[in-house]
Amino acid sequence: MPTKTPVKKPSRMTANNPKLSPDEWPTWTSHLAKRKRPRPLRALMDTGRASALEWPLHANFPDSASAELVRYLNRFKSPQTRGNGELARRLEAWLDDAPQQAPSALFAIECLAWAHAMPQFSQQLPAAAWCQLLDHLVTVCRDAAGIVVTDQPLAQQLLYGELPLTLAYLFPELQQCTALAEPARNALSDGILEVLDGEGLINVRFHAAMRPLLGCWTRCGMLARSMREPCFSEPAEDQYQWLVRESLRLARFDGSQVLTDNDSGRWEPSLFQAALMLTSKRKDAAIASVALPAGLASATETKKTKDRRGKAKTKSKENAKAKVKAKSKDKTKPKLPAAAIHSEWAGTAVLKRSWNRDDASLVLAYHDQALALELNCGSETVWSGPWGFEVEVDGKPLEITDQWEEVCWVGDKDVAYVEIEAKLGGGWRLQRQLLLGRDEQFLFVGDALLGNRSGTIKYKATLPLAEGIEFQPADETREGRLARKRGLANVLPLELPEWRLPPQGGTLEQTEEGLVLTQVVEGFRLFAPLFFDLCPARLKKPLTWRKLTIAENLDITSPDDATGYRVQVGNEQWLFYRSLGPVANRTILGQNYSAEFVAARFPTSGEAEKLIEIE
Repeated sequence: MPTKTPVKKPSRMTANNPKLSPDEWPTWTSHLAKRKRPRPLRALMDTGRASALEWPLHANFPDSASAELVRYLNRFKSPQTRGNGELARRLEAWLDDAPQQAPSALFAIECLAWAHAMPQFSQQLPAAAWCQLLDHLVTVCRDAAGIVVTDQPLAQQLLYGELPLTLAYLFPELQQCTALAEPARNALSDGILEVLDGEGLINVRFHAAMRPLLGCWTRCGMLARSMREPCFSEPAEDQYQWLVRESLRLARFDGSQVLTDNDSGRWEPSLFQAALMLTSKRKDAAIASVALPAGLASATETKKTKDRRGKAKTKSKENAKAKVKAKSKDKTKPKLPAAAIHSEWAGTAVLKRSWNRDDASLVLAYHDQALALELNCGSETVWSGPWGFEVEVDGKPLEITDQWEEVCWVGDKDVAYVEIEAKLGGGWRLQRQLLLGRDEQFLFVGDALLGNRSGTIKYKATLPLAEGIEFQPADETREGRLARKRGLANVLPLELPEWRLPPQGGTLEQTEEGLVLTQVVEGFRLFAPLFFDLCPARLKKPLTWRKLTIAENLDITSPDDATGYRVQVGNEQWLFYRSLGPVANRTILGQNYSAEFVAARFPTSGEAEKLIEIE
């Protein structure tokens, strides 16, 4: 029986020796056509007809020339005959333009698309053109060493990390490609450690690049797994796996990323399926099953099972029983970690009742003097964007003079609470506090303006309502309802009088900017709280609130020193107390507090139960 003659791997095919003899080039192209490994990118993960390079990348990517090139090369299949005029023309035009291209994510994705297509179209191009492309891609990898990761994290990781690792993966026969692998792993590991906070949360400066970076590192992880070599250092690998969990935490009901409204944060099931395959944290699959759109977790577990067991079929009843037992064991749901989290380094706080995507969640992002937040109630985004404020004292505007900083974070079984502070001009300070009652299903948002001199304070804060969300004010009282097709939350301006009399001290209304709260006081301190009832079962129940009298040493306390409120919805009641001046022992609604902030509930027994106390 005749034996096949093995294809000789060319030894002289290097980027430094692109001029192949007529004998060498056919040997190389024949080798590329017949080799079984490395597997193409599309074979490593289930992306359907699309390419993994089309995972969330850039706000302008879907309609760009880069996207069209990626799709063209992904569809490209090499016939047995040589010559393809369209391919040659595209490559020539791209190589002519590429040296003038500045480093960017779009340029990087074009480089990756050409690299992944090179094994398929080698038989359709002459050696000179093919080697010129390889030369240029290797040069791009080396030049990318000058990109600072904190200036352009995505471009740097794509060009200095993923591209060289891709060349090393695709052409293990070529020494100039395999030599790129180790520097690529170092660049990827350094990048992960530079932009993540130590527990997987990305610095808010790079928030828009979170999904694109997850895509980059996931593709690299899949390539490295196929190479049977580690992709990252041990600390970076740990950070990547935490990033997968944080990506689940920062997902909306539809799977898109919070605080994004473009392609960089879109939902891509194949990305998360691949990322979950790379993580060893069993709880992440359980989290994904409740935090992401249906079907993903089960598909991921199925593919993991196939990868572990291969394609071999069960040949005995004993194997079948073991399989059922293992499957039953896999279904055991682990206890999930806390859904709420805060990282001052990352500038991000996530206030969530649970991992369930049906529950309400609030995300706060702050960096330097910028601040944004997003509230989601199940499938509806209530507001998303900059949380603006304007303050005037005696007609003079006060501006932020320093960056936002954390004052306090509490995350326990009852509440998720975060407080941040910024310095304003003239010695004034603004403290913003957000409290999510987990079982209570309410959100308390308050601004405390603290000064050292008395004057006329005019305050205005704006929550950027999402498109289609309306504020429906009550007819006779000052509360209102946030709704789209259905009610989402009742809103109570606690510092304003309940009954809608001639304007007294401020307003709560919807404008083109969003939901706007205004207050005017005489003094040197101001507190502006809003209470949002997020419980669907309570939305139609009667409600009321009162500003309470506070006493200290039997004397009524000045509003400049402390303030407090009682809120009642149906049979449920809550108490909120805030000290604006020095902390002292004060009495409110029969309760004594020596704290800066207290939130408590009043069950049917009538005795206050503290939800949180900040001393």
